[in-house]
Amino acid sequence: MAIYTGAVKLLMVKRSKEQLKEAVKNYIRRNPEVTVDNIECKFSVNVHRIFGGIKEAYDASGIKYPRPKTERNVVRKQVIRLIRNDRLTTAEDIYRKTGVYVYKYFKNLADVYKIAGVEFLPNYLKRRIRKKNLVINYIKANPNATQWEINRDCNCHVQEMFERGIRGAYGIACVEYDKNRRKIYGTAVKSIRKRSADFENKISNLLKERGADIQVKTKSGTADAVIGINKDVFVVEIKDYRTKPISDTDIKQIKRYLSDLNLKRGIIVTSGRGEIKRIKNDGFEISITPEDKIDRLWGSLSSQVG
Repeated sequence: MAIYTGAVKLLMVKRSKEQLKEAVKNYIRRNPEVTVDNIECKFSVNVHRIFGGIKEAYDASGIKYPRPKTERNVVRKQVIRLIRNDRLTTAEDIYRKTGVYVYKYFKNLADVYKIAGVEFLPNYLKRRIRKKNLVINYIKANPNATQWEINRDCNCHVQEMFERGIRGAYGIACVEYDKNRRKIYGTAVKSIRKRSADFENKISNLLKERGADIQVKTKSGTADAVIGINKDVFVVEIKDYRTKPISDTDIKQIKRYLSDLNLKRGIIVTSGRGEIKRIKNDGFEISITPEDKIDRLWGSLSSQVG
């Protein structure tokens, strides 16, 4: 749907060269050991072009420029500290947090781990550990979650990720797993799946009647729907929660879809009862509405100016 790919672009305020220079100088004054990589990452500028070099930038700021060797050591210590604090850190994480290209200061990422005294983990293992941590935290937040719910909300196959499957995951999370589930699990899951599928189909058809695109793929997964309302565009997630409240994991999931599509507003439709809730988080605005309040929410959003 063209509406969400072309209609939502961030407006960039262009700063003059003098304004950029002043911003960089103030940044150096606040961070007297900042590197050229840090500056260029933060301000998206070429330091050599606007100042003539990093030393000239420091001179213009009235701050003594650290010797190159000192600067290199400061950067290396900063990267090593990140690895020691979180062994799942990747080269991409380091650049995103510090603006430093690892390979400019070290042979490779394995070299950083060796210097830091931390066991090196290849990226595929880091992804696996992060996914396991996601599942464990989900179980802690939702102690009655079924295998099907975990697989759906964490986008995984818990039975393959953990030794002893879901029981092993519950054990690592230090949450008691109800033994009675062994008897009722098959029947319960089939019932839940049918109920959930019926609800999702019902809401999806309603959204399609209002012009939504259904099952929109993003980098992080597949959003249930994307719909335009009064010149704005929303990601919609459908949750068949009768009594369970929307969790932090649900909020993070829709935020990932919003980020992927460069959108700011989302809607979570639930099958439970209650009132419409609005959550503002990290620059996103998410409306949580029970099924019977959809028309009220639509009316409210449609009446908003621009």
